[in-house]
Amino acid sequence: MSSNTFIPKTIKFWKTTSMLFLGVIAFFVLMNLGFFGAMPTFDELEKPKSSLASQVLAEDGSLLGKFYLQNRVNVLYQDLPPDLINSLLATEDIRFREHAGIDIMALIGVIKGQLTGDNRGGGSTITQQLAKNLFPRSNYTTIGLILRKFKEWLIAVKLERRYTKEEIIAGYFNTVEFSDNAFGVKSAAKTYFNKDLKELNMQECALLVGMLKATYKYNPRVHEAAAKERRNVVLGQLYEYDFIDKNQRDSLFKTPIELDFNPDIHYEGLAPYFREYIKQYLKELFEAHPYDGENSYNIYKDGLKIYTTINPTMQKYAEQAVEEHLKEYQNVFFNHWKDQDPWADFKVEMIRNVKESERYKGMKDAGMNEREMMAVMHRKIKMRIFTWQGEKDTIMSPYDSIRWHRMHLQAGFMVMNPNDGYVKAWVGGTNYKYFQYDHVNVHTKRQVGSTFKPFIYTVAVDQKGYSPCTRMPNAPITFEVGNPKWSLGESWTPRNAGVKYGGSPTLRGALSNSINSITARLMYEVGPSPVVELVKNLGFDTSTHIFPYPSICLGTTEISLIEMMGAYTPFANEGIFTKPLLFIV
Repeated sequence: MSSNTFIPKTIKFWKTTSMLFLGVIAFFVLMNLGFFGAMPTFDELEKPKSSLASQVLAEDGSLLGKFYLQNRVNVLYQDLPPDLINSLLATEDIRFREHAGIDIMALIGVIKGQLTGDNRGGGSTITQQLAKNLFPRSNYTTIGLILRKFKEWLIAVKLERRYTKEEIIAGYFNTVEFSDNAFGVKSAAKTYFNKDLKELNMQECALLVGMLKATYKYNPRVHEAAAKERRNVVLGQLYEYDFIDKNQRDSLFKTPIELDFNPDIHYEGLAPYFREYIKQYLKELFEAHPYDGENSYNIYKDGLKIYTTINPTMQKYAEQAVEEHLKEYQNVFFNHWKDQDPWADFKVEMIRNVKESERYKGMKDAGMNEREMMAVMHRKIKMRIFTWQGEKDTIMSPYDSIRWHRMHLQAGFMVMNPNDGYVKAWVGGTNYKYFQYDHVNVHTKRQVGSTFKPFIYTVAVDQKGYSPCTRMPNAPITFEVGNPKWSLGESWTPRNAGVKYGGSPTLRGALSNSINSITARLMYEVGPSPVVELVKNLGFDTSTHIFPYPSICLGTTEISLIEMMGAYTPFANEGIFTKPLLFIV
């Protein structure tokens, strides 16, 4: 072959190669410009969006609960245990610290595997997987997937230029999705092991990394054997790349999977009624006050940290106290009504309860008539009900289920510091899953009874100059009809409990023994209007209507527990009113 023939072929080869090279460059330039579909902007790469759970924190910084669409809490690289990082590198991308987003050696291995039939996977680097997590695939056609893969390469290179290797690893662990509504490795550690990340041991780290290949298939809660096998693959990779020795590997192979499954369910954990209250409060607050005049914070997506005044120890003991108290009185209630129907004289109220149920409302919305709906409500089905001995599976009609649950006693319990207003404990009921009516909530009004009496005494001391040692006759007193001061339709004479009278107790003794006739006598002397004026200045909710009638002296007014707590603070705070506070600012 002559040299004259060789030179044209060489030139043709280099021309072809150059054109291919330029074509590849042009392809990626056009892709970057969005000719093959939108690419992430600079801002999106700098601040990739993901849905983050908002955390509700107690006063000591411990976690009370979360609000989320995706149960995700981000972590920094320094929060990741070395065993977790090593497990990821050994299993997914051992040359991670050497490449710039694309691992050429891995790609060559994939191509070779396709040609030989020995397919060893997709060869995606950790950075490419982060790109896929941050900007998920949406086109699943063959061409679309091919283009998407090239886009991930380009995004991966951009991520490598903008972030450190440590930030990429942290970003990857923050964006991966596990089963059981756990998003990100921090939530997964809490969900499956009830641990903080730094508390995980090596086999737990290996299990979480192993799950990422197929989170449901290797979910240790439902597929323990498969999860253990996959975990051992990760441990084998750790051994292959000298992160552990043979003895460690063999020993860890034999360890069983030990879960402490702790799904983040709202009705479980401390202070569920309190958390529900502040959720509604913050949603309304954020909607009414956009942070930039247009956009509002979203408690489900924006990863807020909500610092509350709740003391977790006091909250725990408060919930235990309510449980113990109500268990005791529930037994008294059931014994009293044994072999009797407590609803016999309240059939109208019972029917109203049935019609307020979600099941009944759903049937009504579906167009069913009254007869059909009541037939369904009386048909026995399998269900789970609340008992003080724990949840119970039974067969019962929805109608009887409502009767059963409505027969359970309820209570509200709140603790606050009268000096600074910090609410330390909030127990809205017995069991949030079954009884979601909050008995502390400002919108929950109940007649307050004798707890209203101190306000009458306060006005009497202020207006009349009485002291705790002032004596009053324990005798009936009548508020006459026709007196414009009372605005009554008929005369009213309050009675003492047990109709016992006589003597002249001190105001201190009368209040401590809750003597009705003494409280009524003080009301007769000062009149109801000054009492109404006093309590209005003690933080009562504007929806609480207190009318100037004499009967308010015995607590006929409906007021919420949280209002009463605030109104009582002056008695323990040298006369200074303190508004209940829920957040640490």
